[in-house]
Amino acid sequence: MHNRFRLKGDFLARLALACFLIIGSVLATNDFVEDHEFNSTTSIFPELDNATLSYDKDSEDLQHSAPSSMEECSFATLTVKKTASKNLTADGEEIKYIIEIKNVGNVAVHNVEVTDVFHIDGDQGSVEFVCADPEPEAGYTWCFDSLASGRSLKISYVVKVPVRKELEFGMEEGVSGSGFVKVDNDYSSTFDSYVIKNFVYVSSDETPTISNCAIVTVVPGLNADLATYEHGSGRYDSEELISLKSENSSIKMDKYASSTFEPTSIGLYNNRTLNFSSRWTGEACAKNRVTGASMSESYRQASSINRESQMKLDVNGSVMEIDSEFEGMGHIGFLKTSPSTDAIQSSRNFESREDYVGSFRVRERIDEYGCHGEYLSTNDDTYSVDSDKAVSGFGFASEDKKVRDSQRTYEYGTGSYESEELIRTHTNYIAKDLSLVYAPVNLSLTDDFVLNQSTAWKEGIYSRNRGLSFIGEEYRGVTIGHRLRK
Repeated sequence: MHNRFRLKGDFLARLALACFLIIGSVLATNDFVEDHEFNSTTSIFPELDNATLSYDKDSEDLQHSAPSSMEECSFATLTVKKTASKNLTADGEEIKYIIEIKNVGNVAVHNVEVTDVFHIDGDQGSVEFVCADPEPEAGYTWCFDSLASGRSLKISYVVKVPVRKELEFGMEEGVSGSGFVKVDNDYSSTFDSYVIKNFVYVSSDETPTISNCAIVTVVPGLNADLATYEHGSGRYDSEELISLKSENSSIKMDKYASSTFEPTSIGLYNNRTLNFSSRWTGEACAKNRVTGASMSESYRQASSINRESQMKLDVNGSVMEIDSEFEGMGHIGFLKTSPSTDAIQSSRNFESREDYVGSFRVRERIDEYGCHGEYLSTNDDTYSVDSDKAVSGFGFASEDKKVRDSQRTYEYGTGSYESEELIRTHTNYIAKDLSLVYAPVNLSLTDDFVLNQSTAWKEGIYSRNRGLSFIGEEYRGVTIGHRLRK
């Protein structure tokens, strides 16, 4: 017992001595803080090495204040914007580019270098430099000594779109034989569109390289297209001459074709047989986007076709000339609108549609060049069209031709049909010689389809000036026992 109380007393004495030493150390430290401030080298907070820490004995709070140098931290930043004067362009046209560079930092930058690079799809050539402000150094490069804070630079320059190499194509072919035939050709005097990408790169001593891009699409200009299509079984003879030049958007086709339907069998390997029984189809369609003319000649479900056709299109106008004799279905169409890439804004100046079912001979020429091989105009958007037609045959016939909204001639019905017609749009002149005799029509178009049609003849012609005058005539109900000659 005695020893245990003695040990406990010694322990308490030692504990009291330790407490005295700790209190004394704290008081000494407090005296040091009152007389001195911590500097950056004695801070106990590593993250505040640039700050000042102090102790206020009245508030007993630790005070922290940032140095003024933090409020004046410098940084350098550049921005660049690249724009083009147009999004769509064409061969040979000019494009203006503008480069805007701005120093949005709070210090000046030095040795500013601006470089332009062109990327062009395909093998289209290079753009041609026209002018610039300021003038570049070698290539498309500009150098500036410095650019102050808040200031900007503006560079503008003009280039010309490359003109693609002219395309010229010619073809002459002749085919004759018996069997199955399928022909499908497309011709165009234009090129595909492509993209010009223009990148700008900007750098300085104080900033990394930044970039921007402007994209311009080069679209094809107004052009001419032609498509031909034929198929059927039996006897076939054809000669065709094609000439195409992109220089003046011209396409010319001269076509002779004679086809007679008959079932055809072709012997194959291992005693197999391939049988064809297809009536003849022949088509030619063309579009002249320069002058706004479209034309078509089409024959379907025909047991025989004999035709000589010419289609000619270029920047001056279009011509369609036909001399054909067929048994089946035939269609001839011509549409002349004001030349515009916008279908909504274009107006119809001349529209012709002819449909025949039966056995017919058609001789026709529609020419937007005019009487002497050159087009005339009443205003900048209206070209003249001359139309000459002579048709005779038996079956169903329908014609409807309009000159703007001021003149129209039309007739339709079944039976015997003979017509000669003359139209001159630039003089507002229409004349026709017509003989119509009614009869029902019974025509086998396919092995399982027979056309039975009985339509009384109707014919009319008029000329009008809206709100001022109207002159015209119309005949209808020409049926059995009646005929119309005029």
